[in-house]
Amino acid sequence: MVIDIFKETPETRSIQTGDVIVARHKIAKDKVLYYKLIQEGSDGTFRLLNLISGKIMATFASKDPLDAFPYVEIAVKSEIVEIVPFNKLKLTTINESDIKAIV
Repeated sequence: MVIDIFKETPETRSIQTGDVIVARHKIAKDKVLYYKLIQEGSDGTFRLLNLISGKIMATFASKDPLDAFPYVEIAVKSEIVEIVPFNKLKLTTINESDIKAIV
């Protein structure tokens, strides 16, 4: 099940550790971004893992997982397309050109 982000309002959005944010860049419209919400360290700080580069986003760290939404929308200049819940993910190793072909 994929959550339809367009039916949700900022008040009803939710995200949990392991969920993936799929976003489309506002400037480079053909660029699709994939971020996985992770918890890091013993203090439970939430971070975003860029699934294409495999790197943790250095400028995002929060105690509230909902802060990921404005970060992706404002700092990354992207429109959130969908949130894929962790328990519905089926990840496989593919390269970036494969992702562009799927999207």
